[in-house]
Amino acid sequence: MVKLVVRRSCKVEKVAPTPNQPGFLAGFGVLRSQTHVRLDGRGFLRRRMREATMNGRTFDTTDLARLGAALVIAGTFFATAAPLQAQTWAESFGGTASDVGYTVQQTSDGGFVVAGVTASFSGTYDAWVLKLSPSGVVEWQRAFGGGGAEEANSVQQTSDGGYVVAGYTTSFGAGYNDVWLLRLDASGGIQWQWAYGGGSADVASSVEQTTDGGYVVAGSTRSFGAGNEDVWVIKLGSAGSFEWQKAYGGANSELAHSIQQTADGGYIVAGQTASFGAGGWDVWVLKLDALGNIQSQWAYGGNGTDYGRSIRQTSDGGYIVGGLTSSFGAGNYDAWALKLSAVGDVQWDSVHGGNLDDQLHSIRQTSDGGYVAAGYREGSDVLVLKYDDTGAIQWQNSFSGGGAEGSNAVRQTTDGGYVVAGYTNSFGAGNNDVWVLKLNSAGALGGACTGVTQNANSLSIDTTGTATLQCSE
Repeated sequence: MVKLVVRRSCKVEKVAPTPNQPGFLAGFGVLRSQTHVRLDGRGFLRRRMREATMNGRTFDTTDLARLGAALVIAGTFFATAAPLQAQTWAESFGGTASDVGYTVQQTSDGGFVVAGVTASFSGTYDAWVLKLSPSGVVEWQRAFGGGGAEEANSVQQTSDGGYVVAGYTTSFGAGYNDVWLLRLDASGGIQWQWAYGGGSADVASSVEQTTDGGYVVAGSTRSFGAGNEDVWVIKLGSAGSFEWQKAYGGANSELAHSIQQTADGGYIVAGQTASFGAGGWDVWVLKLDALGNIQSQWAYGGNGTDYGRSIRQTSDGGYIVGGLTSSFGAGNYDAWALKLSAVGDVQWDSVHGGNLDDQLHSIRQTSDGGYVAAGYREGSDVLVLKYDDTGAIQWQNSFSGGGAEGSNAVRQTTDGGYVVAGYTNSFGAGNNDVWVLKLNSAGALGGACTGVTQNANSLSIDTTGTATLQCSE
């Protein structure tokens, strides 16, 4: 019998900042900074910094001024673009190393919370959480980690206005990678954190607060289960206490990318399986009851590689899945959306792409009963698509700066537009930077966005249900 190790990673002390000085979270011996900004008498946004030590490295401090062009946070340069309109803008955030946004959510104040990974703070990878205003201005940002590598793959605002973050850590816990869950207050301060795992690699991909005030986490485990790697679902109490955990899989490998609590109090999970289905990797969907017992499971795919990256329950009690396929379509990987009934029957599916890689990483039902999805197109552009309730594409847009861009998350916003998070290496301070786009209801940037190429694309569906992407300026 394999012993499950659940450990609180470390006691964390929060030290309140004084005005115009950085804020610090003292834990793991790692500095975590908070942004304080003010307008000087000439209308310049000014950030005063004093000497700060981060992971044993001392950063010089100077007064730095910005007028709609640059922001300095904890010794790291962040290139940004000023908001273009009240409801559309594009902003990049990062330093000279690699920084990626994996998830975004609109917050109760109309702003946004973004989570991902940064290598620009400490020379290693840290989990990164940014709180943005409705116009994309950084209100605060926090990086979390130790001497190893950490990532934040999922964030959700909680019912009390704080945040829950899930990902993985190699600095704390029992094994190589452990699931890492952090509970933050409204200002990004750590309230508690836990690491969960065994002696091998365990990763969290998705977290949601549940109706009982607790949390459900989905990801993958190599420490427990039947095969090489299994889907892992953990149910936690409101303070992170362990309630139950289950591993799902066969003799080969399975992974989960997305979980949601369903209307009946159970859960729906999407990922991929190499143990079941038609062959290779197949999309795998599991319907669980409130205690994690399997009620139904379904595999979708062909002889190639097919992944389910995102799933949501729909207003009719069914499910919408977004992902990718190499079993069907025109190219190496094609974007794949599937609408399922409550019992897993495919009501419609849409495959579309070109000769290179096209993928969906996020999909959500919209207020009109349709669906919005985001991922990347031809391996290098942000792709955002809008489907009607029958799966017909109403519009699609791609965004690029000439380099490599991609998107990992999309949400409809309260003004009827959309917010997208991912990465860019065309804009910002260097390497990859977090890229957040606020789009209008047509999925477009509503003004001239310097350097951003915005394409409105049409799809021609062939008789086999695949699609060929035809781009036009």
